[in-house]
Amino acid sequence: LDNRDTLLKGGDSGPAILPGKSAGSYLIALVQGFDPDNVMPRKGSRLTPVEIGLLRAWIDQGARNN
Repeated sequence: LDNRDTLLKGGDSGPAILPGKSAGSYLIALVQGFDPDNVMPRKGSRLTPVEIGLLRAWIDQGARNN
């Protein structure tokens, strides 16, 4: 997930984010750990609730680059 275009394009599971709809964004499901067998990041510390909130807000506001 290097840039906005790759987030929108996604991969085998579809788009990683849906601008304006964080609740339906696959990335949010991954970082929140809804599926304990498929949690991101795979290595290192999990995102804090505050970090997830910021990510959700960015997606809900359209996931703009600026």
